[in-house]
This record gives sequence, structure tokens and C-alpha cells, in this order.
Amino acid sequence: MASIGKINYYSTLAPATDSGFAYPIVQAPADKAIKLTSLSFYNNSNTTNCSIFFSILPAKTSSLADGSYEIAQSVAFPCGFLGSPTIGTSILVATTVIGNIRITAHESFLIPAGALLVAYPDPSANLNGTLQYSAIGYECEVGY
Repeated sequence: MASIGKINYYSTLAPATDSGFAYPIVQAPADKAIKLTSLSFYNNSNTTNCSIFFSILPAKTSSLADGSYEIAQSVAFPCGFLGSPTIGTSILVATTVIGNIRITAHESFLIPAGALLVAYPDPSANLNGTLQYSAIGYECEVGY
């Protein structure tokens, strides 16, 4: 059992994103992993109906000038979460990705030290507005 380190709250407003591009959600510190116990998102100003997918990018992955990542040009490791639809979500009705075992298959998720969790729309759609991501996690010592 890992000892619980500093608990962090993450909130990211992702801009309109073209298909094939990912936006960073949470980055683990270089010397600690992050165990997420909650991850959700909702539409802020996006009206495109598509699914959102999540991947882990290694620590030294280069971002583009706007801070996004081109998934096809990156070594990405898909997280295996079910594709989560954006339509019909709001701050009151967020899509839960991690944290409610009755709704999702994931009670928690570990982001390796230095790695980055990114989110991106399915290949069939561009996001025409923003999405709000929220997460809660705690730091874990490397090698626990």
C-alpha cells in the first residue's frame, strides 16, 4: 500500500481542439507518480457531439506552440477508459471517467512520474469550443 502524499486538485479549461490533437490535463512531477481518484469533464462552450479519449504521454514528449500535442506524432499510451460523450454535459451533469465504480470501470488511475495525461476528441470531430476537466489525485513515491 502506498503512503498518501500531497493531495492535489486539478482544473483545466481545454480550448477548441482539432481532431488528432490532445490537450494536457495533469502532469506528474518528475520524482513522483500521481494516483487519480477522480476525473471528470463537461462542456463549457463546446457544442460538437463526440467522444473524448485519454492517453499517457512520456515525460519528454514535445508540445506544439499552443501547448497541445499531435497524437499521431507522439508515443502515446491509451488509458483504456471508455470513450466519453461530450453532448449533454454541464457543470451539474459532468461525465465521470474515474472515481465512481458504479458508472465507470476505474476506481483510480496511476500517472507515472513525469508523465502527462492528455485528452483528445475522437477522429471524426473537431471541438468547436472549450471543455472543462477536473481531477483529484495524490502524489506517490516512485517505486512503491
